Amino acid sequence: MKLLSLEDAWEVFLEAPTCRRFLTLRELVIGEADYVPAMSTLLELESLLRRNRYEQVQRRVEELLPAWALCPRLHYLAGCAAESLGDAEELELCRFLSQTCVEGILSTGDGSQRRPWLATYPTDASDCLAHMRLSIESQCLVESDSGLRDVVTVSGGGTFWFDVEQMVAVGAEIPQTADVAR
Repeated sequence: MKLLSLEDAWEVFLEAPTCRRFLTLRELVIGEADYVPAMSTLLELESLLRRNRYEQVQRRVEELLPAWALCPRLHYLAGCAAESLGDAEELELCRFLSQTCVEGILSTGDGSQRRPWLATYPTDASDCLAHMRLSIESQCLVESDSGLRDVVTVSGGGTFWFDVEQMVAVGAEIPQTADVAR
């Protein structure tokens, strides 16, 4: 069996975004030497956007790939830059990529304690819940026998679980809003 390169796995996933293909691609992304899912990276991009540095956003996004390929927020921010630059084709592509990444994450479980969704980047939980039109009320990191989980309560009730074990293992920065419970 031939092993896929990250670029090949990305193409295969985009052609038919299944859970199995997402998981294969995720393992390759996590294995990238440049995979450091730092919240500060996304904050840097947001800062560039606020300062109307759209070309810089696009260059920085290119530098972050492929290690950030599965980050819905990265593609969203790239789409904001494309929209500001009047690049409708790039905007459409970025929206597709962001949506497909969210769907990939949501394919990994059901958000329950028993079958949490797999997070790869610090904003995955908020991006997935925003996609479902849910507002985060609170967030808490929980260390259990199953590993480290980001437990999110949404407005109106309901709790969703995200597995952040691999992300934290590589030194990911946890968003400031999260508390740690043991």
